Amino acid sequence: METVSISTPLVEKLWRCPRIIKRMIGVVLEVTAVAVAFFGALHIANVETPTLFSSSFIITLVLLALITVMCYRALGLYRAVLRYLTLEYIYTQTIATAVSTLVFGFGVYMLAGSVTPIMLFDYGMFLLLISTTPRLLVRGLAEKYKKYKPQKVAIYGAGAAARQLVQLLRLNPKYQVEFLLDIDPQLVGSRVSNTMVAHPANLAKLIKRHGVVRIIFAIPSLTEEARAEILNDLSQHNIEVSTIPHVEELIKGQLDVDDIRPVSIDDLLGRDKVEPNLALMAKNIMNKNVMVTGAGGSIGSELCRQIVKQRPTTLVLFEISEPSLYVILSELAAANINLETPINIVPILGNVQDQERVQQVLNHFSINTVYHAAAYKHVPLVEQNIIAGVKNNVFGTQSCVNAAINANVEKFVLISTDKAVRPTNVMGASKRMAELVLQANAKDLSHNTELCMVRFGNVLGSSGSVVPLFKKQIKNGGPITITHPEIIRYFMTIPEAAELVIQAGAMGGHGQVFVLDMGKPVKIKDLAIKMITLSGHKYIEPSANNTSNDNPSHQDGISINYVGLRPGEKLYEELLIGDNAQGTLHPKISTAAEISITQAELDAILQQLTTALTSNQFEQVRQVLEQAPTGFTPVSCVDDCFKTSQQITTNINKQNLH
Repeated sequence: METVSISTPLVEKLWRCPRIIKRMIGVVLEVTAVAVAFFGALHIANVETPTLFSSSFIITLVLLALITVMCYRALGLYRAVLRYLTLEYIYTQTIATAVSTLVFGFGVYMLAGSVTPIMLFDYGMFLLLISTTPRLLVRGLAEKYKKYKPQKVAIYGAGAAARQLVQLLRLNPKYQVEFLLDIDPQLVGSRVSNTMVAHPANLAKLIKRHGVVRIIFAIPSLTEEARAEILNDLSQHNIEVSTIPHVEELIKGQLDVDDIRPVSIDDLLGRDKVEPNLALMAKNIMNKNVMVTGAGGSIGSELCRQIVKQRPTTLVLFEISEPSLYVILSELAAANINLETPINIVPILGNVQDQERVQQVLNHFSINTVYHAAAYKHVPLVEQNIIAGVKNNVFGTQSCVNAAINANVEKFVLISTDKAVRPTNVMGASKRMAELVLQANAKDLSHNTELCMVRFGNVLGSSGSVVPLFKKQIKNGGPITITHPEIIRYFMTIPEAAELVIQAGAMGGHGQVFVLDMGKPVKIKDLAIKMITLSGHKYIEPSANNTSNDNPSHQDGISINYVGLRPGEKLYEELLIGDNAQGTLHPKISTAAEISITQAELDAILQQLTTALTSNQFEQVRQVLEQAPTGFTPVSCVDDCFKTSQQITTNINKQNLH
């Protein structure tokens, strides 16, 4: 916000006066105004001077001043902040003046036996002018010498929320509302809260004419799809766009300036929320003992938040990372304090590959339901750490499944990924193997544990997500880095994903694969451009040979650099191996019957992997994953970190030989 110099210390001292002093000044002003108006009106009416100063008239004046001050106080005029005076204040002041005038007329009538209309008019005008003029002068000084030049904004919408927002921003010196936007022909051309309403078709001209630097979207009742469509249109204007909460959030309380926030990626996706099925949400959780592995991760922590809402008896947070476990434990513990019947929340440090540790926990806390979210999910990191990735994702899942079966757990839900479908990288292949582990164990009818898995794509805000990276790059002035101009991904919010995982897990068992409806795929390039323009920056089309980190100046705009696909990365993701998806009780959850293997076939594959892992043969590990029925087709050569070390060692040995 632009700073303006202040040249009058007197104004500064006035602003910094204690509130009680300012109110006392107001009272003195009212008493003075009443006295001047009282004597002035009677003098113009030719009331004799001795009569004016008689005891009866003086007593009447004192009572009139007292009643007027009480009236001003009752109407809240002494609580008004002078520098933010609005037309509503003048209206209230007029009401107070009218009341005082009626009291004046009654007093004069009782004293003199008659009162004329001109006498009432003179009193009212004197009182209104003397009481209001100093206040308006103070407001003018505030405008002239204020510290900040307000930010000129426009509001998209002219309904109740927009009107409330206009009134709110008028009380804030940081903003100046120039106009409203609405497509309703009955509103276009009118004035709402004394502010012009224009059609969005004229937005480009209006932005230039009024110098608007930000648009605040204020139609909270719109559907997500309609909201996304409007925001996409606004992204064409290279102007910063903010928004207010949805109508459900506004119902909880009054709108506040702090509620104005930047447009989020959720707003751009246009995914209409489907209310969760409460029976499914509670089925495997309410009054049960639940454990979440990977409880400190993006999905695991949100699962914990959703699980707590369903009131389990015990929630075990199983996590290998001490800092991550501490963060989610602190959050849940703070919320737990306010519950009438606190939930037993237990933090457990442990590794999912340690079957004995997992089983001890399951047995000790009599766990009924397990949500297995622990996994290594970052594609390039797993490509460079094949051994660790396979141990954690495949054998970690096998250990947890074995422990759950031995502990007679009722339900075991695996959190899977769209990268497990026709995988092109080790991470995806290891997650597909984890699915096969569940499917093979589900065929064993000697146990009562129901095993199922839920598969979905990228979630917004997760570790490794492009969205936080893009935000940081935009804040730093660019460039934004993208692997490929045609890369496409599915997105959903973490809370929505967690809710759907819980509901899907409540519907199935026996090795079922559940697939979440991810909506329409998003082109990452388009997402980046919208983030740039809705942040108020100009997007600069990259040159043909755009692989460097050079970027035009921040004033010119922000461009995109294409850095090439990472090892194991593919242009688009899929959610189904076949085309046999079937609907379920929930409109955003489907189930698919896919290839599975027997326990004997699984044991053979795991034995091959164990042999390769034990001898640190990462290339052989990848070969086993290719030969297994995972559909794994690598798109890049082996990129493991140990490969580089081995090559260096080999080269040194060769040099020593010569």
